[in-house]
Amino acid sequence: MSHKKKFVGTRFTPSRVKQAFERTMRDKYLVSRMPIEEWERILKDFNYCCAYCGTKESRNSRLIPDHLIPQSRNGDLVSGNCVPACGRCNDSKSKFDENPTKTWEDFVRHKFPEDAEKRILEIKQKIGMTEYKALPPEARLTQRQLAIAVELKEEFQKLYRKLEEYYNS
Repeated sequence: MSHKKKFVGTRFTPSRVKQAFERTMRDKYLVSRMPIEEWERILKDFNYCCAYCGTKESRNSRLIPDHLIPQSRNGDLVSGNCVPACGRCNDSKSKFDENPTKTWEDFVRHKFPEDAEKRILEIKQKIGMTEYKALPPEARLTQRQLAIAVELKEEFQKLYRKLEEYYNS
C-alpha cells in the first residue's frame, strides 16, 4: 500500500497540516482578542443581524465575527475590521477570501448584485470605517517574537517538504 493511501480519509494531508500551522501562528503571534463588550457593541450596532444578508441572530443562527480583511492577510479582530456574519455568509466569504485580489466589497457585489452599493455603504457607516489597514507581523511583534516566528516558519517549511515528499511517494 502506498503512503498516499494511508492518508486518504485522514485529517493529516499536507495542505491541512499547513493550514493548521498557519492558523496556529496567526493565533499565537498575530491575532488580537476582542473584548466581549466590544463584540456586544458591534452586534448592537448591526441590530443583531448579519452585516451582509441581514439574517437576524437566533438560537438556530448564531452570528460570528467576520474579518473584513481576513486573518490570512493580517486582519485583526478589532472593531473597524469585524462585522457580524451568519454562518452561510461567513462560509461563502471565506471561500471568496482565498483570492488575494478580492475584497469584502467584491464579495458583497458578487453575492448581492442588485443592492450591493447600498449594503457596502451601510456596513461602512455602521463600523465607522476610516480605511482600516492591516499591519504586517513586523509592525506588531517584538524583535524576539518575530525571530521566534521566523525560525518556526523556516523549521515548518523543512518539515512540510518532507511531509509532501512522503505523501507523494
